[in-house]
Amino acid sequence: MKEVVDALLAAPEYTNPAIALASKLMEAETRGDKETIDRISRSVAIENAIIDGEREGNAVVNALASCGHAPPVASKTVPVGF
Repeated sequence: MKEVVDALLAAPEYTNPAIALASKLMEAETRGDKETIDRISRSVAIENAIIDGEREGNAVVNALASCGHAPPVASKTVPVGF
C-alpha cells in the first residue's frame, strides 16, 4: 500500500486535456468571445483533446482496478465530517 501512496504523492499535477479545453470554451462563451470559440472549434485541439482524454480515462480505470487489489487499511484518524 505504501507504494501506491508514494506513487500518488510523486505524480505530477495534471489536468485532463478534454477538461482543460472545455473550461477554455466555457470561459470564452461566458465572455461572449465568439472569435475564440470559432478558433478552438476549427482547430485540431478538439480531436487531440478527445484522444488524450480517452487515453487518460483508460489509465484512470486501470489505476482504479489495481487499487482494488490493495488490502484495506484502517485509518488512525477520524475523517473530517464524521
